[in-house]
Amino acid sequence: MNTCRIPTVKTLTALVSCALSDRDPDLNVQFVAETILDPLVRESMFLVKHPGDTGELSDVVYEILTQEDPTKILKAKIARRAEDLPVDDTRLLLEPLSELPESTSWPGSAILQHGIFRLVTWRQSNRRVFVALMTTEADSSLQSRITQLLSAADCDFAVVISPSKTAFECDHTAVLEVSLPNAL
Repeated sequence: MNTCRIPTVKTLTALVSCALSDRDPDLNVQFVAETILDPLVRESMFLVKHPGDTGELSDVVYEILTQEDPTKILKAKIARRAEDLPVDDTRLLLEPLSELPESTSWPGSAILQHGIFRLVTWRQSNRRVFVALMTTEADSSLQSRITQLLSAADCDFAVVISPSKTAFECDHTAVLEVSLPNAL
């Protein structure tokens, strides 16, 4: 049970007597919030930030929890696991992609095994495209397969999705490099 109201960042600024500007008290609030409290929230498992009722920075409330924040625990575990993986490990990208259902924007999990064919309209005519996901171990076999499909007229062109930087090249083939964001 609380015996007093949880102080806002404006109240905390006044309590710590942090005055950068006598003319603009909002600058003082912004300094305490962005320079002192927000970094603490990012690093602490027990400190959380709640937006105020008005949406103004001066009404933001920082709360100390008696238990660790489960969201922060999960993010920390994911970050630790990601640090253990080599930079070229594509599991963080491929596992979620394998679970996505087939749709007009995603070809489905079949692309992860052997590639798929799609019909697209290009320059007012239907074209058959082979879409494949490139893995490091299948680089040369994928190039051979695309060359064979193009020679046999089984497709008009190919699109290769690479989960990392690649030097992959093949005639009539577009390469799309997809990677994980730097910050998880």
